[in-house]
Amino acid sequence: MALTQLFSDIAEAIRTKDGTAEPIPAREFPGRILALPAQGAGPGEPLTPGTVYRATRPADWPAMPEPADDEMFLLVSIPAGGSSLLAFTVTCAGDYTVSLGTVSGGVFVPRSTTDIASGERFETELSASDYENPDGDTAQVLVKISGADILTWEPSAHSGRAEPAGFCAWSVVEIRCRLPKATAVRPGGAAQTSALAALRYFSWEGENQAADFSGMFGYCTSLIAVRTLDTAKAADMSGMFQCCRSLTALPVLNTEKVSSTARMFQECSSLPAVPELDTRNVTNAASMFEGCGSLSAAPELELPVLGSAANMFYGCGSLLSVPRLALTDSIRNLNNLFTGCACLGTLRLDPEVSGWAGRPLSIAGCALGREALLQLFRSLPVLTAAKSLTITGNPGAGALTEADTALAAERNWTLVL
Repeated sequence: MALTQLFSDIAEAIRTKDGTAEPIPAREFPGRILALPAQGAGPGEPLTPGTVYRATRPADWPAMPEPADDEMFLLVSIPAGGSSLLAFTVTCAGDYTVSLGTVSGGVFVPRSTTDIASGERFETELSASDYENPDGDTAQVLVKISGADILTWEPSAHSGRAEPAGFCAWSVVEIRCRLPKATAVRPGGAAQTSALAALRYFSWEGENQAADFSGMFGYCTSLIAVRTLDTAKAADMSGMFQCCRSLTALPVLNTEKVSSTARMFQECSSLPAVPELDTRNVTNAASMFEGCGSLSAAPELELPVLGSAANMFYGCGSLLSVPRLALTDSIRNLNNLFTGCACLGTLRLDPEVSGWAGRPLSIAGCALGREALLQLFRSLPVLTAAKSLTITGNPGAGALTEADTALAAERNWTLVL
């Protein structure tokens, strides 16, 4: 599919959902998608992945088949008249099988099949002329991977692409898998050239054995929606969605065992909201939402063992409210926690926290009025040693009375106006 046709399809999908008829410039796509009606979603509520998937997936893409256990499907798009390289590795019990083909009536139709030893690289060059799409714009190839007890899958370098080193940004646009024994499926990388930068949709059906989700989708800059993902065994989600700048919808993620959410959503600039997160065991949340420019409301966050929240909401220019942020005595770093949150108008901490020595906190340049500041003062935990609370630049700061500022002082907070 040509890029112009893809943009036309996205615009038409948006018009179908919101009932409008006017042309939509491509630069407005993120905002218009965020405004689409979702099942039960309101302002500050997360979008439903299935709704976003149906609204944005191009109509001429073939349906992804339902995978059986130890199967995964990759949908690869190739420009008309061109070709695309593809390479990846799989570990499993014995050989794994790669079949290239198409879809007919929702059923996979193989054209070629190759067996590869576990851990060895599969690579190929796919030609559009072998998989022509009737519209003549884009050829689409379905890749089926199967094997006994598949443990891992990840893209790899191709021998035909030496520069830049480690290039893995193949034109895979959708992944659907069911791998109950797997410990890792990693479309992401440390940079855009080492990630599946064209990937838009991902679904991992059923349970899995994965504990390390760090960097799983890192730099998958076209990723729009993750439809299903079991994270019951997750221990590390650091950088999980880092630089997924098109991401708008996620399923509910089980985070009860997670110790690190550092950079988890860093630079997810199209994400309007996230589902509730269990953060009771998180020790590092630094830069968790940094650069999430479309995030309008944070989930309630309880962080009893947190070591660092530095830059947690740095640059969240659309953030309106933080309904509850429970910080306790293990916190070491609150630097730049709300820097760049110019729209933040509601913030509550947790007054039930006790025995906390505290850390200096700044909400300078935010949008709290007098009533919101009073609400914040009442939510401040009582400190064992005085710390500063900087409220410079908030609209309500100049309207505070002595009685108002006493609310903070009696909790051992020194206001910086």
